Amino acid sequence: MTEREQEIGVCDSCHDSFHYYLVHNGFNDSLYLYCDLCGTTAILSLWSPQFPRLQNRFTHGIAPPEIEDLLRTCSCGGRFRTAAEPRCPKCHQVLSPKHATCWIEENAPGAKKGWRWQQSWKGLYCIVIERQLVFDNFLSGPWHHHTRPQNPLNYPHALHNTERIGPGFILISSVRYAPAGAVA
Repeated sequence: MTEREQEIGVCDSCHDSFHYYLVHNGFNDSLYLYCDLCGTTAILSLWSPQFPRLQNRFTHGIAPPEIEDLLRTCSCGGRFRTAAEPRCPKCHQVLSPKHATCWIEENAPGAKKGWRWQQSWKGLYCIVIERQLVFDNFLSGPWHHHTRPQNPLNYPHALHNTERIGPGFILISSVRYAPAGAVA
C-alpha cells in the first residue's frame, strides 16, 4: 500500500505552509472531532465495535457533544471537542475554513467540475493536517492506542479497502474487524 498523497495548505495567521488531506466522512462511514489544543483529528468509525450504541442515530460528519466524554485525551493533553477546529501546526492558531477555500479548491480535482468546499470545519469533510490523526480513540473497548500519529490504513485490527478518488482524496472503508493477531 502506498503512502497517502497530501496537498499543501497555508496558515492565514503565520502564512507558513503545511501538508493536509481531506476525509469525506460519508464515504468513510465516520464521525470526527478535533483536539481543542493542537488540532489533531479524531476519526470515529461507525462500524467500530467500540462505537457506543447510544440512542441517537448519528449522521456522518462532526460528532455530537455526547461523544466527547467517551474519548481518550489527545497526546498533547487536549480534549477532542465538537467546538474545536483544526490548527496550524506551526503557530497553533485556528485555521479559517473560509480562507482555506482558496487552497482546498485549488488542490481538489473535483473543483474543475463544479465541486465546492463546504467552507466550514463542521460539515461532511474533515481535514487531517501533517498526519496528526487518531482513529477510534474510545476510552473503553478492545483496542487501546496511545501514540500519535496513527494512520487508519495501518490500523492493526481493521481490514480496510482503499480507493484513490483523486489527488489528495482516498476513500477508506472498513471491510471487517479482525481479532488481534489475525492475518489480513
